[in-house]
Amino acid sequence: MSGAVMKPATAVRVRRLIEEFALHDLGAPVDLRPVHNVYVPHVSDLEALAGIPAFAIRPPDLVATSDRPALIYLDARLDVPETRLNYAHEVGHVLCGHAGSLPHLDLGEWWYDRDEREAWQVASRLLIPWSVLVSGYTVSDIAMICEVPEWLVEMYPR
Repeated sequence: MSGAVMKPATAVRVRRLIEEFALHDLGAPVDLRPVHNVYVPHVSDLEALAGIPAFAIRPPDLVATSDRPALIYLDARLDVPETRLNYAHEVGHVLCGHAGSLPHLDLGEWWYDRDEREAWQVASRLLIPWSVLVSGYTVSDIAMICEVPEWLVEMYPR
């Protein structure tokens, strides 16, 4: 599994979100719809963003609530699994407190940026219940059960 990148405060926020909305209580694949009133998804054509599949706009004080939600913009051309994956990743940016979720490096290098890796680690925690991760399944099996790519299973922070 991936080396440490996620900040401890982020890990606490992720755990609280999972617990507050009982995201892992029904097993896998995880349904993220319960958090849509706090992290509001907007699907639209993002073609003008040069291939960026999604981005987030967070409240100024970093705290998203149903009264002051974060807005998650998702490209309408994404299929359902890609939409779910990118939504979780953008929620990750908000939970991490990142200044913005649009990559500030060349598009070929954005994956390696620390903020991007941390947001993907949050997505892995949101989409992969701990009970599945420690069940003895292979990476391939976990990916299939949770309906995520294998690389996301590998990103799960330990």
